[in-house]
Amino acid sequence: MAKGKDKVLEKGNSEGSPKESLIQDLHTISNSQELNSFLQIVKDKLTEDQGAPVHAVSAMNYVMNLSGVDSMLNAENKELARDIWLRIKQSGFQLRTPPMLFGEDEDIAPDGL
Repeated sequence: MAKGKDKVLEKGNSEGSPKESLIQDLHTISNSQELNSFLQIVKDKLTEDQGAPVHAVSAMNYVMNLSGVDSMLNAENKELARDIWLRIKQSGFQLRTPPMLFGEDEDIAPDGL
């Protein structure tokens, strides 16, 4: 495997933004602040068309499978994750809505933004 496999995100801008250095590899997401930073970077990449939606799907898959993700998904993180999920669906992916983010019975249309 490649040496830098775990390095998925580069540093943000050089002005000391919160995105700058919290996440250098996937193994460092262990609290809600780090998750928030990761989700914000994914959202920004989607918004600015700097990342392919398939990469966002992969990032969300990783987030959903994190150990202890329930405790890290506070209201703000859950809202970010929902926004990312809806943007992915809006890009054309046919995905099931995760109950973890939207509830058991809630079905969100891809054009729900």
